[in-house]
Amino acid sequence: MDIRNITTNNSEWQYSLINTVAIHHALLQTSIIPQEVDITVTLPLAEYYDEDNQINFDNIERKKKNLRKIVSNNKNFPMFSFKEISVKPESIPAGFDKLIDIPETQSMLIVDIGGTTLDIAQISGNMSGVVNLAGDSDIGVSIITREN
Repeated sequence: MDIRNITTNNSEWQYSLINTVAIHHALLQTSIIPQEVDITVTLPLAEYYDEDNQINFDNIERKKKNLRKIVSNNKNFPMFSFKEISVKPESIPAGFDKLIDIPETQSMLIVDIGGTTLDIAQISGNMSGVVNLAGDSDIGVSIITREN
């Protein structure tokens, strides 16, 4: 199976073995020797937070559990293993540099139209808190543009 041709246009991909293999593949493309590493990954806002804008710990644990699956190859080359797995919300880090300079009384709207999801976050200045979130795991560029 050619990993470049795998469809990733739904949120279930975040929890699939193919996602785990893709992360290993990306790490193998670096100059890092396969070993135990700490890793930070992301989830779309609609997966990271629940419908009440609270952190969805079940989805975060589901993502971590997926990444802890053992990946091997048919040539018995050493592979990576993940010691510490940190899961962060997508989109919000895009505004970190600007949010530090905005007073707490103001906020920033971050809109992320990804391949899989639409994430919208209103964040208080100086990173003092999340004001509002909206996300849709079924809307993304993948349904707007299609390869012929």
